[in-house]
Amino acid sequence: MSGCATGNFIHRKSITPDLTATDFLENYPELEAQLLEYAPDLKEIQGTDLFVTIANSVTLQHLADNLSKPVLEVVTELRSKASAVTGVAFDNEAGTPDWFKANLVKKSLDARTLLTAGGHPLSAVLEGLPELAQGEIFELVTPFLPEPLIERLRQDGYPAWSSCDEAGLFHNYFYNRRK
Repeated sequence: MSGCATGNFIHRKSITPDLTATDFLENYPELEAQLLEYAPDLKEIQGTDLFVTIANSVTLQHLADNLSKPVLEVVTELRSKASAVTGVAFDNEAGTPDWFKANLVKKSLDARTLLTAGGHPLSAVLEGLPELAQGEIFELVTPFLPEPLIERLRQDGYPAWSSCDEAGLFHNYFYNRRK
């Protein structure tokens, strides 16, 4: 697994486009210099009250827009840096869950193109899961661990498991135990 870190999950806020600079720094203080690479204006006022005020309202989406960079690129880069520094990308120490069998994967969505275009795969997954028979699995392929999506589906009652291949792609599996 050359492209992904594994380990025990440490609860931190997920790095998403709507994460504020303040929340990022509170959850990933070791990455302050990396965040400020995306915010040269903030770097100039670091340590001031104005910095605190602006950091409370500026999101990663704003930083990406300000630099004319795709937000997916900024989020992916920061997630990669967070993973390298913390050694944690997702909880996979327990191994493959009992419910996972490759032959039960009946739907698969490679979301890389959708994400690059600024889309989100949640609606496709929410539409696809109920179409599966009980015991079947939906696979979602992403260039990063889609933590908010996984958390949402777990809350909806769908067990989830993620693995990472040698190319650094996350294969996220959602088990339909409903019907």
